[in-house]
Amino acid sequence: MHRSSPSHINDLSPSRFRARLHKSAKPNCQRRFYQTCADYVDAVGKEAEYRVQGKVLDLASYEKLRRDNSAVYACFALFEYALDIDLPDEVVEHPSFKNLQDWGCDLVCWANVSSHRLRPVSDPSANSLPFQDVFSYDVEQSKGLEGNNILTVLMQARGFNLQEASDYAGTLFGDLVNRFIAERAKLPSWGPDLDRDINRYVDAIGHWVVGNLCWSFETSRYFGSALEDVKRTGVVKLRPRQVKTKPDEIIIFDNCSKNPSRSPFSVRSVQASMSYLLICTLFLLYFYHVPVFEPL
Repeated sequence: MHRSSPSHINDLSPSRFRARLHKSAKPNCQRRFYQTCADYVDAVGKEAEYRVQGKVLDLASYEKLRRDNSAVYACFALFEYALDIDLPDEVVEHPSFKNLQDWGCDLVCWANVSSHRLRPVSDPSANSLPFQDVFSYDVEQSKGLEGNNILTVLMQARGFNLQEASDYAGTLFGDLVNRFIAERAKLPSWGPDLDRDINRYVDAIGHWVVGNLCWSFETSRYFGSALEDVKRTGVVKLRPRQVKTKPDEIIIFDNCSKNPSRSPFSVRSVQASMSYLLICTLFLLYFYHVPVFEPL
């Protein structure tokens, strides 16, 4: 498979993308990709509804919703296309393989909020969080959108303060890494050819996890102009909240919560969500042909 040129990516509309996928991807890959896309859209609608309600899920419910609304499963489904492989249902539905997918997805999602170790601060203030890998929480809390975040879930479920929740999320992240490695060793053999394809797929999950971590400290998406300071000190200083909300109200879109007659899952939210998924997909298809993604 050849590496797509930037010009191909720039003019790739959703209809052309679907046509190319239908032409090139094998049936199992297409079926799984379309199903994960449907699950993603459904989960984004649920997330929007929970935000309008001001509802914070328990940990188990959050895990399920976060896996689906992250679009990571949809990107995982395209590994088979990018690697030109075709895994049978017997493999994909095996408990160990499903665990690897679930935990890989968690590692991508929770990396946005997890920390591995506390970084010392000489004079921490009430608005400084001395932990290493807090990514999305600051942006979300500044906009009143932190309900769908593992830190918020942990604070409510276990009575943690923000730092304790971050430390605990980091512990969970480390445990997931260890479980992922141990579970991979439990995969049965389906023969040398299929085993090779499975190993390439599982390698791709690991590449995605690490690539997400690296990218998060190269983009201004999470830390803005403070990116270099965060990389140097490991400290995230919380921004002031940009919106004022009542205790039972969380604003998600400009005119959504102000008009209860409107569905929280508006056309605007659908378009934004699908645009995000398409960007993730194109990113994968473009960069996955670079040799760095080949199995080590």
